[in-house]
Amino acid sequence: MSSYEAQAPHTAEISQPSKKIKKEKNFLNYFENWSKLVRIIYKNLTTSNSNPSGGTVFFDYIQAQNRKKGQIIFSIIPVSKTIKNDKFLSDGEQTLAALAVFLAFNYLNLPPLIILDELDSQLDPLNLEKFFWLLKRLEKKKHWNMIIITQNKDFDNYFSELAGIYKISGESRINLIKR
Repeated sequence: MSSYEAQAPHTAEISQPSKKIKKEKNFLNYFENWSKLVRIIYKNLTTSNSNPSGGTVFFDYIQAQNRKKGQIIFSIIPVSKTIKNDKFLSDGEQTLAALAVFLAFNYLNLPPLIILDELDSQLDPLNLEKFFWLLKRLEKKKHWNMIIITQNKDFDNYFSELAGIYKISGESRINLIKR
């Protein structure tokens, strides 16, 4: 028996834990990159003339123990407020935090299509304008294909193609606009 053959079973025993360690290291690396990106996006979404530093998001990862899954815990400091968890945020603050998480995830994972359904319902006009401006920048950089469903007519300047779907006399119609 060669020395390689004698060591093969021992190597196989070590490979399972090393795969788990590698998988966890990959996750922690992804989590670090993702959380940094969420902080940058949230800061950009919440920056204003009166609060140029914007809001802040803190993340903490609690590793899995005893076959339980790990947890991601986050805290948010909205503009000119104190630390809050998501139970004490306004609807608009929750939406901005969720959009930052969503954009960071899609920025790293490059999906073939992004669908946003009436995300504007909880945002005031200024925050919605900042979001669409940031979305447009990311779309150009990452070449995203997006479908945005909204009842708001004020954002046609941000997109190269629009499809308006409406009903006249009980019949659905589509109006396509390309810029």
